[in-house]
Amino acid sequence: MNPTSGADSAGVPWSGRTLTDQPFAGDDGSADPALAAVLADGDEQALAEALAAARVLVPVVAVLGEERAPVGPTGLVSDKSADMAVATLVGRDGRKALPVFSSLTALAAWDARARPV
Repeated sequence: MNPTSGADSAGVPWSGRTLTDQPFAGDDGSADPALAAVLADGDEQALAEALAAARVLVPVVAVLGEERAPVGPTGLVSDKSADMAVATLVGRDGRKALPVFSSLTALAAWDARARPV
């Protein structure tokens, strides 16, 4: 769609939309200073309180989807698909956990291919 047409790429007009301020518009991916201080301290009660007010990042990773059936006389697979999934961890006791990260740097250190949400 032509960007000067007054509509987005799906053809939905821009006029009449209400765009609200984003709470993390200035977010540069750094850790919240208060959260970082509490993480270094190790106080679980203070951590719970800091997490309530901080932004954390949840990793999303690509996982191989279904492979398509062989195509044509050569039997070559035409392509593979990928899905995006929220990463989960499984503890030694079998319980699942959702990993969260305080910064882009911490998330990238865990898995450079993961994307933040």
